[in-house]
Amino acid sequence: MLNDGAKGIQRSKTVLQTIENLSVIDKEKKNMKGKKEGAKPDWLTFETYNFLLDEDWDPFWVAGGALTVDGMAEDKMFKKETELLQSKLKTIIESEIIMDSETSAQLEKRAQKMRWEGYQQYCCFIFNLFAFYGYMMALVAYYFDDDDVQPGYIKNSKFGYSNEDADWTGNFVGDVMWTMEPIFIFSTSMLIRRKSKRRTGKKLKSD
Repeated sequence: MLNDGAKGIQRSKTVLQTIENLSVIDKEKKNMKGKKEGAKPDWLTFETYNFLLDEDWDPFWVAGGALTVDGMAEDKMFKKETELLQSKLKTIIESEIIMDSETSAQLEKRAQKMRWEGYQQYCCFIFNLFAFYGYMMALVAYYFDDDDVQPGYIKNSKFGYSNEDADWTGNFVGDVMWTMEPIFIFSTSMLIRRKSKRRTGKKLKSD
């Protein structure tokens, strides 16, 4: 969860940086006035392609299509996939403006979604941490059943509660955390979608 959260936030920053970088490149292309760019621009990477053109690109060989066809059909599918990719790349390379207002709004929406999904993963980690600690009290009460004969660290882990109180409170905390977690996930997902729609609408109107 922590790793997924960090990846989401970092990916969000990468998207915003991509918007900024490509906006600068658009200004430079205007100043070039017809000068040819290289065969492969430095800014064009697999990550940029995913951001701009095909976020969920899944070639047929990854999707499992290659397992259900013979060799000749597979060659045709590969050729078709390559031609489609070349066509998309040619379109974006030759376009005068890469980062127009619509593309910028879509990427900002995607970046915001990634950032909130990252925060969501951190919050879920906290929910599960409290739930784990709470349910752990049942094990503590079972293996250290005598309140009067317990190591100091065990008593400290129960925050001074008796076994019975620690067990009940721990189960209560665990149940509350695992009830709140799905509610939190569903509610934040809805809020992210609503907020993204409003922000995109405002962005397009202002442009």
